[in-house]
Amino acid sequence: GPMLQTADWFNLYLLPRGFRYVEKRCPQKDVSDYLDVASMLGLRVSEGSKHAVVFLDKTDGIYQFLNNRWEYSSEPERLELTQDEVRERTDETVVVGHLEKCEREIIDFRPRMEKSVCLWKQLRTEIHLFCGQPQSSNELFASMNRLFRPLLLDGISMMQLLGQAELTEMLQTLQGQYLNALKKRTEICLADHMDMGMLDKAIDRIVGLINAQISRL
Repeated sequence: GPMLQTADWFNLYLLPRGFRYVEKRCPQKDVSDYLDVASMLGLRVSEGSKHAVVFLDKTDGIYQFLNNRWEYSSEPERLELTQDEVRERTDETVVVGHLEKCEREIIDFRPRMEKSVCLWKQLRTEIHLFCGQPQSSNELFASMNRLFRPLLLDGISMMQLLGQAELTEMLQTLQGQYLNALKKRTEICLADHMDMGMLDKAIDRIVGLINAQISRL
């Protein structure tokens, strides 16, 4: 998904291009000492919203950050914080990352893609089992990130990036059905509210895209 923000995932893209992303861990009280231009770290930008920002500069004791916000977010594009405010918005242990040049590395993506196919098929089985049984309101909300986010949130973003308009529309339809079912806030069987045939078709299409990419490697 698009929210995989660690060195392991960044370097899949960077290493074949002669760069690597390096992470360092530091105590919250020392975070300002670890910041260089273009360093990236996680900050609580607003209440309940923590995500990656990029350090730009320090002027007159004020730390300036580029805020990687969502396209239509109301959050500011830049943050200007004092040293104390930077510390207050981080965790007790802070991960600070930066780019370095390195020798290019060839990465074999096939094992990861083959595993991805298996995970999508496993997810479909788990979703069918979950949707086929009555679930309480609490169980429905607890399932959001583990079962449905990969397909109905991150999946939509990825299909949009790939220009898969028809598949994006299918996932958006399923997302709407799912969210409408959650609004009932009572025990329900999701299979009665979602088009499970469309869900199967969408996952089959995603698996097909991955298999097509594997065949091109």
